[in-house]
Amino acid sequence: MRITVILPAILCLASPMGFAESWTGDLVDAVCYQGGESNTSPFAASIYVSHDRDLVIRQCRPRPNKTKRFTVVEKYGQTIQLDPAGNSKAADLVRNADKKSRYIHVAVTGEKTNDDRVRVDSISLAR
Repeated sequence: MRITVILPAILCLASPMGFAESWTGDLVDAVCYQGGESNTSPFAASIYVSHDRDLVIRQCRPRPNKTKRFTVVEKYGQTIQLDPAGNSKAADLVRNADKKSRYIHVAVTGEKTNDDRVRVDSISLAR
């Protein structure tokens, strides 16, 4: 009897912590990156042959006080869209980031929502 009451209570308390995930990748300007990803040669045999994702990431480095929407590009090209609160946290991070670095590598912790965005709990520079 006690186990049937205690176990569901423990699961209910632990469930919000169980959904938090973390991602690492390069922070980019979402609008610029989306345009760069769709800009490939129509004559290429494969999109992956004529596409330099690293170049697009460098070209779409977010600019302080200019970029409003951010995306995190993971190692193999998966993208993570940030929620509005995450965008403001990312903007603060960009303002304080090293201006000479070609990349802003970040670690994001949060929860994925139904619209494939991430409700950001924290975002920080990753090593």
